[in-house]
Amino acid sequence: MTMPTEILRNLQYLRAFAALFVVLHHIEFTSNNLMNSDLSLFEFGSGGIDVFFVISGLIMWITTADGRKSPLEFLRNRVARIVPLCWFFTILATLIAIAAPSITKIVLEPGHVISSFLFIPWQRPGTEEWTPVIVAGWTLNLEMFFYVAFAVALGLATRWRLLGICGFLSACAAIGIIFPLEGAAKFYASPIMLEFAAGILIAAVLAPWLDRFRIDPRIYAAIAALGLVLIVVLPWQQATDLGRLWVWGVPSVLMVGGAYLHERYTQTVRLPWLHAIGDASYALYLVHPMAISMVRVVFRKAGLVGQGLPLTVAFFIVSIGTCVIAAVIVHRLF
Repeated sequence: MTMPTEILRNLQYLRAFAALFVVLHHIEFTSNNLMNSDLSLFEFGSGGIDVFFVISGLIMWITTADGRKSPLEFLRNRVARIVPLCWFFTILATLIAIAAPSITKIVLEPGHVISSFLFIPWQRPGTEEWTPVIVAGWTLNLEMFFYVAFAVALGLATRWRLLGICGFLSACAAIGIIFPLEGAAKFYASPIMLEFAAGILIAAVLAPWLDRFRIDPRIYAAIAALGLVLIVVLPWQQATDLGRLWVWGVPSVLMVGGAYLHERYTQTVRLPWLHAIGDASYALYLVHPMAISMVRVVFRKAGLVGQGLPLTVAFFIVSIGTCVIAAVIVHRLF
């Protein structure tokens, strides 16, 4: 078995793919409205979020497996990683809503704004959604909940740590599946919690067990490729509540597990440009809605609207380029 000493490249590549999936999904949605079209090539894009959750579970386990990080140190590192950038965009979105409410759909309400800074689920004013000021931030609310639970598990004796965190996440999902919950309770009891647990189990159980076998790493690469194909072709219309686990959750587990195990046993190809996008994937995830909106405004003011494949392709290219460039800049600043 060979383990790279640097950051696992395959997981960085998957981070890039996951972020780009989400970006393409939102570009397509905006393009359809702007160009009066009905494309549905990237409806699977929201599945990139599930890939992120599985990666998160795996990374949290392998980075704390040596037992050297205390619960407080772990939380401090997570806060330093997540909070500054999220707060920056939350403040920016709030200021835009105050200064130019006509160009945004954000409705400011004190409780909603405060909860957004605290990563607490709160019903979005005027809607039935439980999303923060930055809509994409709902995933960060789940991440922070997971981090707190993981920190508590770090305080347990080593032999109970795995059972504690996976048991807790499974209990949350089971409660949400069995009982008809609403509001914040439904949010925290989402079946998607099992994706964090799946990532943990890949690192803590599956990989050590497979160490005893001599399996060709190319098989793991094929498993990751199968996950990618499934996340694209499975019916996205069924990706709600429990159905999301089968449509996007299982393919995400195959992608992450296959990619991690492949690199665990062999060297992987170097793709600096994809690695760079993976490094900036968090910034890309947060900055892309504003970047796409800016491109939309430019196209509309320039009269580049209406039906037509060339305009649609141009919008996709300019939007992707703008999102990636903005993400790299923001990543370097933060």
